[in-house]
Amino acid sequence: MHARPDALVLVLVQALLFRRAPSADSSDARARSDLAHVAPRVSSGRPRQCARLVAGEIVATHRHQRTSPWPDRGRHPLVQAYFALGLREAARKLLDQFTVEFSFIDGLWVLYGNLLIESEDWDRLRQLSLSIRLNNDVRERLSDLSHYFEGRAELALSRTVAAGKAFQQIGLSAPDNPDLALSIAEGLLQVGCPQVARRLLSRIELPSERNFAYWEQLTAIAFALKDADLLLRAASKAVALNPQNWTARNNYAAALITDRRDPGEAIKTTFRLIAERPEIPAIHINHAHALVQNHRYDEADRVLAGIQPKALNDSERAIYQFACFETLVRQRRYDLARKFLEEVDPGQLFPTQREFLSRLAEELPRKSDPDDR
Repeated sequence: MHARPDALVLVLVQALLFRRAPSADSSDARARSDLAHVAPRVSSGRPRQCARLVAGEIVATHRHQRTSPWPDRGRHPLVQAYFALGLREAARKLLDQFTVEFSFIDGLWVLYGNLLIESEDWDRLRQLSLSIRLNNDVRERLSDLSHYFEGRAELALSRTVAAGKAFQQIGLSAPDNPDLALSIAEGLLQVGCPQVARRLLSRIELPSERNFAYWEQLTAIAFALKDADLLLRAASKAVALNPQNWTARNNYAAALITDRRDPGEAIKTTFRLIAERPEIPAIHINHAHALVQNHRYDEADRVLAGIQPKALNDSERAIYQFACFETLVRQRRYDLARKFLEEVDPGQLFPTQREFLSRLAEELPRKSDPDDR
């Protein structure tokens, strides 16, 4: 359900004008006066005029203070309100003004770049990356961001070589802002550059030791790289920091299953998960693998029979078919096992899983063997 534009802007006005004042009573009174001045424009059906008025108020307030004109990194509710009202060009003009007035604020550049990516305005995104590199206030500490924006623009314009060169400039030195590095790493992963994302995150590991989001992101990178050692390390850290997070525990279960060295811990983890989140297919797949690794083949067979393969993504389907194949081999149901073996996509498996799959396939008897079923 979406909020009406006038309600959205009214909430925006209240949030921004009340946050604007530092703490002094006089400033707070000023904010309340401003709110009383703006609110009628909302209730009278003039949300666009209201949003523009708020923009002027925010800029005027912060022009002589080296403070951020928005509360949350990477997001500005005023710009979001412009988008909700269909005023994309107004949002861009506002950010043009903000990046002149407050160029020293990192989050403005992040916000502007994200807006241009969402708008698929690739030429402006390339110009923005250049503007960052030409700005004395931010060019050094936002170097990675600049190259990321350049790479995104080049990739969208099908200039893959140029995009690759831009991305390779990321993570060559330690970032000043771990949160920004995490955001860039997430973007790199989305466009298929997990190696660069891994290098970038390696630069901020020490200050991120207790940051769950860091290890969660590194876990995602490990899955993309099919790096079993990294997966076990990252997933173990994540679950230690946030043991109540079911996704972290499921990733930890996947790491244990891939590693195959602690089937007891794997089945203990998946038993708890399947009781908590029985609707998640990936949990059932991991549970089946844990059962197989604990030699409980008939139970694994029943779990796998309850999974709908068509509802799975490519990676889940490959892991599911791998579990079916191993279960059937252990049950000596070789004819059906061969059919599942043909369906497994090795490219979706970790190297250790591919090696095990290959060894298991060698255990299949020849079709002429009377033991074959």
